Amino acid sequence: MSRACPVFAFTVSFAPATHEDDARRAVVDAFLARTRELGLEASARASRPQSDTLDYLVRGEAMQACDADRDAVERWLRQRPELAHWTVGALHDLQEE
Repeated sequence: MSRACPVFAFTVSFAPATHEDDARRAVVDAFLARTRELGLEASARASRPQSDTLDYLVRGEAMQACDADRDAVERWLRQRPELAHWTVGALHDLQEE
């Protein structure tokens, strides 16, 4: 039996520098807009208890996510002064989860 084709994705976690709802919503909206511009789909993952960090799974809309996609998202995050911290995870195959 052959194995299913891999579905590559990566995780993105970030915490807005402020707790203000409007500012948090604005940075999330900007992140989601940027991923769409890149042809990616970002879906929210369960929130961590007692944490301001937001977690997303990012994958390609029509194709696989790749290292160039990770790099583009990381460049965008690096330019966002409204974030207290952020991380971009390695590419991984969702079929193996």
